Amino acid sequence: MQVRGAHRAHVSNPCDHLAGVVATAPLVGDLRQSQLRAMPSPVATAVWAALDYPLAATLFVVAKLIHGSSRVTVEGAPPERPSIFVNFHRHQPLMQPIHGPHRRWMMVSRAPRSRFIVRYTRWMGMDVARGASGGGGREALAELAKALRDGASASIAVDGPAGPACKVKRGCIDLAQETGAPIVPIAYQCARGVETWRWDHALFPTPLDRVVVRYGPALDVAGLPLDEALRVVEEAMLVNGGSQRSTPP
Repeated sequence: MQVRGAHRAHVSNPCDHLAGVVATAPLVGDLRQSQLRAMPSPVATAVWAALDYPLAATLFVVAKLIHGSSRVTVEGAPPERPSIFVNFHRHQPLMQPIHGPHRRWMMVSRAPRSRFIVRYTRWMGMDVARGASGGGGREALAELAKALRDGASASIAVDGPAGPACKVKRGCIDLAQETGAPIVPIAYQCARGVETWRWDHALFPTPLDRVVVRYGPALDVAGLPLDEALRVVEEAMLVNGGSQRSTPP
């Protein structure tokens, strides 16, 4: 089902990538091609550094405007204990306004194009662990594990940073089984959202919108085999509205 009145906007990725141009260099010859492709060019790094503050400020102002002017309803309740909140990348746009007041942690990619997201996330009241699958993921999960043991909660977009959409990756399972923290699905619907053409079909609420934020039941994956744990979490997220595009009541 499509969001009623939703619009699609193409979002391009301006970040340049190296595609194996140093594959024969002795110091990097053992790197995988996927790692080489992920390496940003110096120009792209400089561009994202220059855009860091203005983009973060724009996101901050827009998020405050949308969240402050919209009617937001919350269904379900998060556990009172430290938890791992999981969402699909489609619902990432509203996660900082949702989690910020609770001072939760968020996992954000180390890519240069994520610099402004890190700044914006911190401005919204969250702590940040830098890393993602393929780049600093283990270090970020270790940082989140420490935060959970210290009594904080964490937020992870489980199909990020580049998909496939609505497919749960193992990071949240590893984190839950290491710390004993429950996994809690979170999603939202909005009446007049703007939906992008990106791989994740990211859904952006608009000013004066009607938003329903939905917490799913806490999931205990302790002792489950990896494949079974991934299936349990993915099914719970889909049931909770992880990929749903319908208009809220």
